[in-house]
Amino acid sequence: ALPIYTPLSQYLGDWMEVSASAAHDYRWVCPPAAPQPGGSFFLVANFGSLNHLIQYNPTTLPRFTDYGSPPGAVIVTTPSEVMYGNRVYLIARDTSGDGYYNLWEMKFGGGKGTWFNFGSSPFALSLAASTPSVLYDGSLFFIDNKGELINMWWNGSQWIFLNNDYCEAGTLFKPPIRALYVGAPMDSSKVFVTCSDFTLRQRWYNGANGKWSWINHGKPTWYLNHNPVTAYADTRPIALGSGHVFLNASTTSSGTDQTLVQLWYRGPSDWVWVPQGDPPTTFLTGNVDGDPLYPPNVYSLGKDGHIWDAQYDPSTFKFVWIDLGKPDGDK
Repeated sequence: ALPIYTPLSQYLGDWMEVSASAAHDYRWVCPPAAPQPGGSFFLVANFGSLNHLIQYNPTTLPRFTDYGSPPGAVIVTTPSEVMYGNRVYLIARDTSGDGYYNLWEMKFGGGKGTWFNFGSSPFALSLAASTPSVLYDGSLFFIDNKGELINMWWNGSQWIFLNNDYCEAGTLFKPPIRALYVGAPMDSSKVFVTCSDFTLRQRWYNGANGKWSWINHGKPTWYLNHNPVTAYADTRPIALGSGHVFLNASTTSSGTDQTLVQLWYRGPSDWVWVPQGDPPTTFLTGNVDGDPLYPPNVYSLGKDGHIWDAQYDPSTFKFVWIDLGKPDGDK
């Protein structure tokens, strides 16, 4: 039997269902990836026992292109950003043998696509079910099942795998701090990672010496009435423009309530946490998304089931929460 149909909705002043007869057999199982110029984006939908990679393009007919699923594997993550204008990357679980999680590439064009399995990496048998992140064309970051951050980059003739190790190495008396989510490519030299100790860390490339380094930005911390407030970085971060990183951070260790926070680059070696708060009537939940340029719109799901848009108001230098309501399929 087919799964229950869950419609895809688009907000254009109000929610409207994106209609396409080819899409009506699907149940969307992952949030959409970041949109490309022109409004095209990728998402994952369930069809029978498999998850399919779907591309939505508002400027073509049919609007939906189904690239199917990787041979012998089930997709388990949202796709990465687009690389080279014609390929995306995701993690899929092998349906035979030991059920390892591998990195797959979909190279697309002209309504057709080709799947390629990169396997895991030279450093681990399996990967984490965590969305890969494109730093720039030819450079991809993902996380293995040990919690190590892996960089796969094209040197002009072949793909090279670089192990960036743990967020922090372990000792005899202390386990290593593992990477959980990688995202927020910035300036072709920085990726941001939420870690198992609920800190946000930066992996950045120093062009002067040709080396990668870790920078620990700690847990999101700010002051309220002269008292320090500390939250837990436990969702995937995103960069919107140069020097602005956003994520939802839990306000308690249980992770039940989340608030929007920004890590802002104020000047040389000066990063500062800025709380952006919550909508007036609810807390937030899950990952954030947003427009790629700053000043941004930052989108998040409220615990009330509504999509909320934090819009930056340059006249007040503050974010204003706009309730976009519920998509039609959720009403």
